[in-house]
Amino acid sequence: VLADLRARWALAWMGGLLSAFCILLLLLLKKENLKGALRGRRALILYSPDHAGFERLVSTLACALTRLQLAVSVELWSRAELCAIGPMQWFHAQRLRVLQEGGTVVLLFSRGAVARCTEWLLWKQGQMLPRDDPYSAFSASLNCILPDFLAGKAGGRYLVACFEDLLRPADLPELFHSVPIFTLPSQLPTFLLALAGTAAGREQKSSLKKHSLWIGDSLQRAIRECQLQEPAGHCPA
Repeated sequence: VLADLRARWALAWMGGLLSAFCILLLLLLKKENLKGALRGRRALILYSPDHAGFERLVSTLACALTRLQLAVSVELWSRAELCAIGPMQWFHAQRLRVLQEGGTVVLLFSRGAVARCTEWLLWKQGQMLPRDDPYSAFSASLNCILPDFLAGKAGGRYLVACFEDLLRPADLPELFHSVPIFTLPSQLPTFLLALAGTAAGREQKSSLKKHSLWIGDSLQRAIRECQLQEPAGHCPA
């Protein structure tokens, strides 16, 4: 009888350990899933370097997305490579890779980006970009992506976003209204879902909604800092 009781206690003890191990494993997997809410997805962020404050704002957004394990390509982090091979080649290569892997190209608009896009659309065919143009990298990116918009092939591959305290969606060129437009940070949840793609499950959607809270707080702080460096006359009315 005593041996039988010992055997039962041993089985119960092993069962308890196994249950605890399974619970711990599930918690770890859930935590890892929350961290990697955008794992396996890729995005190329295009922006105009209006000033240092706006570049820090772009970096804040890009860093937040990488914390969700989104593979982010952004000119700000790749300037050595961009200088080595040239902006046109770099943007073409990044765009091709992102689209081949089913990712998304994000056009992050600012006042400077609107101005450069307007100028690009007015340039005569074959005209060279000014070599001393401080926005030459962004102008090169426009040469890579605007043909898709002009040909009506941007749907499902491109997203447009702007920071609501810095630019109004109504100020964007009409050409870019053919794809979804998100104002950040108020539309962060739907923006993150768009980056996740149509295969996102219920748990992933819930995770992204939670992440949008701390990302939104980070962006609000960066936006306030950016506004302090915004050139006079560049704030939306």
